[in-house]
Amino acid sequence: MKYVYTVTGGVFTNTNFDEIISAEVYGPFDEYREAFDVWQSNSRKNIDNCSHRLYIMKEEYFEQTNAKYVEYIGDSFDMIGKKLKVIEEGPRTYRVVDGKSMVAWVAKNDCEIIEWRDQ
Repeated sequence: MKYVYTVTGGVFTNTNFDEIISAEVYGPFDEYREAFDVWQSNSRKNIDNCSHRLYIMKEEYFEQTNAKYVEYIGDSFDMIGKKLKVIEEGPRTYRVVDGKSMVAWVAKNDCEIIEWRDQ
């Protein structure tokens, strides 16, 4: 079984860390050490902000035989028009990746299927 590591978190409204203001996602990384280095570097940059917290998440890696690509058409300005690869599909959401730099869950109604092909 193969695992990947993602650094996630950001700036929260308070130190209960229950509501996020600004999300950050780094990865996925094949090795824990890579994720740890990114976590450490970004945590040190924000050491004086008590509302900033990052976590390292270990997730099982699933190899896909079919590739489904969607274009984001929702209202998140930093994602509009991006071609995203679907790596997991839920009832109302897609888990997508943009290269190796961003992993996110997006609502299916914020996406258009632009390509579905066998790899």
